[in-house]
Amino acid sequence: APFIALLELLAGGGFVGGAPAVQLWMGCRRRADALPHSSRLEAFARAGVLQTLRVAESRPSSGQRQLVQDLLRDDGDEFGRLLFPGTGGCQAIVLVCGAASMGAGVREVVAEVAAKRGSSIEALEQERRFVAELW
Repeated sequence: APFIALLELLAGGGFVGGAPAVQLWMGCRRRADALPHSSRLEAFARAGVLQTLRVAESRPSSGQRQLVQDLLRDDGDEFGRLLFPGTGGCQAIVLVCGAASMGAGVREVVAEVAAKRGSSIEALEQERRFVAELW
């Protein structure tokens, strides 16, 4: 998974001022079946490389269906603070990898968050702070 390679790079160190904070929102059909890297993700969390892991299940065995964009919308205030922290804060970069339909939904939520903060999805794309690799 692309995010595992990124986390391994960050865990390796070598960053001036330390590695950036990483928060991961990801989706799968069922959490139990679709997290082949769960032990590695837990290790990254224990090591402080991964601060937050939120998992959306599109076909849970019980409970309500959630999509990645639903979690981002639920976490909109926190997500907005990450993207637009104000003066002197470190601005987040959003990397989206997955199905085109999920990417479109995530893009819509990011556009809503940006608009509430007086910006736009186009500005984030131009600054290379919203990058999507979709299929």
